[in-house]
Amino acid sequence: MRYRLPAALLLVVSMVMCRKWDNPKDPINNRPPNVPSLPAPDSGQVDVDTGVTLRWRGGDPDTERVFYDVHFGPSLSPPKVCSLLADTFFRPGRLSGLTNYYWRVVARDSLGDSAAGRLWSFRTALANSAPNLPSDPSPDSGATGVWLRARLDWACSDPNPGDTVFYDVCFGANPTPPVVSTRQRTTSYQPPRLSYDSTYYWRIIAQDNHGAVTTGPVWSLRACSPITITAPGAGARWTVGSSQTIRWSGGPTMPTPDTVVVYYSTNGGANWLRHGVATMAGQYDWQTPGPPSSNARVQVRMFLGADTCFGSSANFITGEISYPDTVVATVTVGARPKALVWDSIDNRVFCANYEDSSVTVIDGVTNSAIRTIRVGKFPTALLWVPGANKVFCANYLDSSVTVIDAAMNQVVGTIRTGPYPTALCFNETDNKVYVANYRGLSVTVINAATNQVITTVPVDTGPTALCWNRNVNKVYVANWTAGTVSIIDGSSDQVLRTVPVVYAPCALVVDNRNNVLVAPRQITQQVKVISGTTNEITATIGVGQEPWALSHNSTGDFAYCVNSADGTVSVIDCSGYYVTTTRSVSALPRSVVWAGWVNKVYVGGYGGSYVTILDGTSHSQLKLLAVGGRPLALCVNPTSNKVYVANYDSGTVSVIGSPE
Repeated sequence: MRYRLPAALLLVVSMVMCRKWDNPKDPINNRPPNVPSLPAPDSGQVDVDTGVTLRWRGGDPDTERVFYDVHFGPSLSPPKVCSLLADTFFRPGRLSGLTNYYWRVVARDSLGDSAAGRLWSFRTALANSAPNLPSDPSPDSGATGVWLRARLDWACSDPNPGDTVFYDVCFGANPTPPVVSTRQRTTSYQPPRLSYDSTYYWRIIAQDNHGAVTTGPVWSLRACSPITITAPGAGARWTVGSSQTIRWSGGPTMPTPDTVVVYYSTNGGANWLRHGVATMAGQYDWQTPGPPSSNARVQVRMFLGADTCFGSSANFITGEISYPDTVVATVTVGARPKALVWDSIDNRVFCANYEDSSVTVIDGVTNSAIRTIRVGKFPTALLWVPGANKVFCANYLDSSVTVIDAAMNQVVGTIRTGPYPTALCFNETDNKVYVANYRGLSVTVINAATNQVITTVPVDTGPTALCWNRNVNKVYVANWTAGTVSIIDGSSDQVLRTVPVVYAPCALVVDNRNNVLVAPRQITQQVKVISGTTNEITATIGVGQEPWALSHNSTGDFAYCVNSADGTVSVIDCSGYYVTTTRSVSALPRSVVWAGWVNKVYVGGYGGSYVTILDGTSHSQLKLLAVGGRPLALCVNPTSNKVYVANYDSGTVSVIGSPE
């Protein structure tokens, strides 16, 4: 007899045997989630980025919603770090470099079934660091005189080998410059052409391929000023074949130009001819070329690689011009005009009116008085400083110096000095003005830029005349009462030596050999020569009676000593320090000036109303020219081809020119 199970029991057994899972919460036909697979990074992978995101494949065969528990850590039994994650990726945060990490993912569906993935592993690369701080800017931060087409360069690297660094460049005129280039790989940037005399700011933002960012500091630069030709000036007259110096200011200096070339035009700049290479900053010595031109111009071009910067002069005149030999104007000024100085930038002449406490300004083109400026009592000496474009006026009875803005023709300051300031000179190397205080036994030293007194230098008694020796940077002080010359170092303003010169030195001049000639006014009929190197007296030259003033002819290296008592001029050959000739001039000569552009010498005869004109080569008398009463001071204006005479008794200035 066969044994048969009841049908109901067979159904239960069948259901139990067919049931694959034992989750009491699941419906009978529910299947668990898929086993997590396809890890990223691959299991066993090395050099994994420390900012890695973990990814895997999950899912559920019944399309149930699946959640994931993530176990992660540096141990073989990683702890659970995240539960019920709905995504199939996990960001563990920044990891340690060169470390083994282990991880597994457990999937759970909404009905409670689960499926655990395998244990995976990977090893991190060296920990990522942000790029290094951008550095070594070129041009240097704070650089001035920068070329208008300057390229910006910098240095930057990344501490992680193999990382790629991208750069955002910020550049502009605002201290917070905008981004002008993004994600470039090179460490250089070419900005648009800069504007003259403008300040720019720039910075570099470095970012590596992992997204780490380093922002550099803000750097700055200032574009160069334009090249400005200061000589020849507009309308200047240069004789064909004469030795002249072209001068300029401005232009790029950072970096230094490869070459500076001077060009010349005879037709107002329509065509340019290369003339030569300048070897000295800001100047070029040349012989004025022909043919004569009324529209001559010079141009200075600076080169740096393919970059060029240039500046051109205004039109000037070349040719055989007549020397000033005719009074073309008489300008009424204040009482007792005593000193003159020419401002080559504005082409104006300033005249100190001794008994009027004023300075008259004369236009160099129109020959008219354009301004009267009130200064201190008894103005006795004038000095023009080209860099600052200021006129310094020594006020004899006020113990002061008045500072005049030469462009605006107005007083910008008054500086207290020692008692009875009587003479001025300018130290171009150190930008200082020296004031001889006649009764102060001192020299006041002034900063020409700030108008502030730097120091007061004690000297001998009765300082009455000054001169600066450019090539040795020394200032010489003629001490009238003491009969000595004090020699001051132009850098330290210390007295180097006091040299006895017999009696009453009143005039000084520097020759081509950097020696100083000293004229004592009374008793002796001698000129002393002081070596610019050793500070010793190296020669004594016999001259006329009562030597009063000196001037130097740099073309021929002659010195002219006017002898007031006997009405003569001793012509001294400075190559051997001897008198080559003596010329009679108008009575009581007390002023002398050399007009270099025409090589003529002008001597003012204080005993009458005449100026004697001598040739600078033959030294013969060319003309005796009537001017005002008691001509006391002279100055020259090569731009307008004029010589000015201050007539002490007449209260006038005679303008000597060349009629067209």
